[in-house]
Amino acid sequence: MKKGFKFIGINLIAIAGYFVLAMFAKAGFSWQTSAITLWPASGFANALTLTSGWAILPGLAIGNFFGTACDPNTGCSIQPFMVPVAIAAAAQAALVRHALVKQNLLKDPLTRISRLLSFLLWIGPMGNWPASMTFFLYRLGHQIPELPFYQIFSGSLFWWLGDSLGSLLLLPFLFLFLPFNKPVWKERKP
Repeated sequence: MKKGFKFIGINLIAIAGYFVLAMFAKAGFSWQTSAITLWPASGFANALTLTSGWAILPGLAIGNFFGTACDPNTGCSIQPFMVPVAIAAAAQAALVRHALVKQNLLKDPLTRISRLLSFLLWIGPMGNWPASMTFFLYRLGHQIPELPFYQIFSGSLFWWLGDSLGSLLLLPFLFLFLPFNKPVWKERKP
């Protein structure tokens, strides 16, 4: 019973946190384009997945769905691509966790440049491609004649960059405050 409440509670935090960060990003980092150049919600998703484990993934998918569907300027509208992208966003956080665990980077103090670089690459560009690639493939499969290929490609590229930058900037900051007792962060906590 206690585990069930913890599961529900952590997923509600994931949904609310992802949604708030998505609204913040849309209000502050979108410049008349569908792609957002800084998506801190991806850093939040990766940090929660690393600290809370796999049980957080349903909340991240739901949070991504609502965060993508709603906009602080135009309200909420549901589009067909949002469901596969929400699932891909949760899979993206799972990919980052899997890669860091498999390479034993969460138990490493990251004092060697090669290990630190691997960690940063996985929480950034190498780990944050599933959502943008899903969007790209969805758009290719459901091509709108008025939408040129270069716009589909550039939108997906900026999506990937926004996820990568958001994760690189927010994840280390969140590690300082989330309950994450690994050697890499024990000595760095305030």
